[in-house]
Amino acid sequence: MGKSKKLCVLCSVCAVLLVFICAPLAAFAQSKSVVNEDLRIAENIITQMAETEKLSMNNADYIVKDVYYSNEQWAGYVIDFTVDKLNGYAIFFKMENNLTLVEVSFQRPSAYINREGQFIYPSLGYYYTKIDGKYYDAETMADVNFQPTDEPTFFAACGKSDFDIVNKTTKYIRSYKISNDLTDFYDYYHDGLGSGKNNCANVAGVIALNYWNKYFNNDLLKLSLDRLDSKGNIDWQDANKTAGHYMSIFYDYMKTNWFLGIGGTLPNNCYNGFERLIKENGYKVERKTDLTYPEMRDKIDAGIPVFITSKDYYFTSSSTLPAVQDKEGNYDTTITYEHHKGLSGAHTFVGYGYVTMSYYITSGTVSISSFLHVADGWGASRYFNVGLSKITSSAAIEVYK
Repeated sequence: MGKSKKLCVLCSVCAVLLVFICAPLAAFAQSKSVVNEDLRIAENIITQMAETEKLSMNNADYIVKDVYYSNEQWAGYVIDFTVDKLNGYAIFFKMENNLTLVEVSFQRPSAYINREGQFIYPSLGYYYTKIDGKYYDAETMADVNFQPTDEPTFFAACGKSDFDIVNKTTKYIRSYKISNDLTDFYDYYHDGLGSGKNNCANVAGVIALNYWNKYFNNDLLKLSLDRLDSKGNIDWQDANKTAGHYMSIFYDYMKTNWFLGIGGTLPNNCYNGFERLIKENGYKVERKTDLTYPEMRDKIDAGIPVFITSKDYYFTSSSTLPAVQDKEGNYDTTITYEHHKGLSGAHTFVGYGYVTMSYYITSGTVSISSFLHVADGWGASRYFNVGLSKITSSAAIEVYK
């Protein structure tokens, strides 16, 4: 199903005629052919994104395939690209005759690469392929129980979802940990402070904004004292409802509910919206996305919190982790998790610390558990188990003068 960059003149003429005939313009484009102009715009967007990562896209090769909404209506393109040793992909929806970047990565190919069938993309991080009337997970090719929707739907980062309680027990003879937290980090902000819906990314924006404003001694926002609490945080109980005010700004800047009034926030829109507000206040930013766990640790050690979007995540039900047992013995520890997942359950939150636990199962066998200390966006701190969860997108955004 790869698409050629060659454009048939006859198809172009027909496409133009259809636009004039089918008025008003539908919200979702119907053509399945790759238009040269679409590909040119997509390549420009990918190049601009690469520049923020300090990557070059010179002489990149592109593979373009169709991608479909949850109702199996044509949605846009999945574009895999290679340049030097870099492999990445971008997914675009074509809505109201404009290309919208839905997802991008410069670290890995798409789940659809080297797959056949009809590629269906119903939610952030979920990739299905339909072959001979059956549906498969494009990442694993396992059977999935998917039913097409009546209308096209799509969900990005939306917030709290249903969850199951999961207990994980480890038996060991001793343990140790490496950990670090950003100092004086405030995690109380929650989705109830804003008037919008599906606003977890907006909360994450306020959480990170508050950190950087305190970091620069309120020089970033220059708020009056009546808009700060007694510890210098952006107030959420004041008469001005200052924290809620910034959530409303982020609702706009992050294009929340971009998909026909639903859909939450796309990760890239979250990052762009956060950076827009920072730049409007006279500061600069530097972004690094698609971080590995060691890279997240390095960023936190450097004083930079991390935005995380996960579609399948394990949050500890407690705000603490079991104590280290450094003397040899027979131990077992059980950690209780809330396991959140589902097509509408992707969540954006902020990591501000880490804990790497090493459990010696025997004298020569070590089991590693990797955690991020996170402000969950619901007014509390938790630990996010990196190894059990699936991170769809991450970004460390440094703010500087």
